Amino acid sequence: MEQRYDPFATGAATVIVPDETALGAKDALDLLKWYVPGMVLVPPAEGEWGDWRVILRGAIGLSNPAPNPLLIVDGVKVSAEDFSWRLRSLNPFQIERMVVVRDVASAAVYGGRAAGGVILVFTRRR
Repeated sequence: MEQRYDPFATGAATVIVPDETALGAKDALDLLKWYVPGMVLVPPAEGEWGDWRVILRGAIGLSNPAPNPLLIVDGVKVSAEDFSWRLRSLNPFQIERMVVVRDVASAAVYGGRAAGGVILVFTRRR
């Protein structure tokens, strides 16, 4: 059974609406890099195989690393293991909008997995 979530937040959120300025973006992770201020991408340790970590709360998250943000695509939670793969597989031109929730109060409505923030993706369904 799929759980669906409505996009609501109690505080501020960054809304990304891809347009012609997103022509150079190859995936949704690129859009996040371009449009979310203070976001930090942490590569896997040298010599290790793994996914990049996304930290939405900047330097504070580096000293006490939080898990990757909760990713919700079209109302369906994406598992933590598929986070990086799913962001890299989304074509920027299939995305209608993305909402990035960074503050604790807004992320709290999504539960414990949202400790690192929440990224809501709404695709164009045609």
